[in-house]
Amino acid sequence: MSDLAMTRGDTLVVYLTIMDADAAPINITAAAISFMAKRLWTDADSAAVCSASVADGGIVVTNGAAGLATLTLTPDQTANMAILGPPGYDDLVCDVRMRLATDVVATLWRGQLRVYANIAPQP
Repeated sequence: MSDLAMTRGDTLVVYLTIMDADAAPINITAAAISFMAKRLWTDADSAAVCSASVADGGIVVTNGAAGLATLTLTPDQTANMAILGPPGYDDLVCDVRMRLATDVVATLWRGQLRVYANIAPQP
């Protein structure tokens, strides 16, 4: 997965396909999966700008046997993201992590979420 970009106040939907090194799907039926975005990697989890997980419903396993899940950030989660600097966007660091029922823990993706300032008010 490449870096992500979105506009503050919009819905962000990311479709996840979780595979092993041979491109075979990993069964994630009973997996705990989480996403977190922060300003700096060193920020405490409590200082996260936004997060989502299977536990809170922000990540939904759509086909566990095929390794498919959907990550959704709602407008309520993204509407108040602060844009701290010019030129109208802010870059956050983020990752997606998983713990399988077998207690295997893996970082599935890490990268950047660029959040652009909205111009029009939220409808």
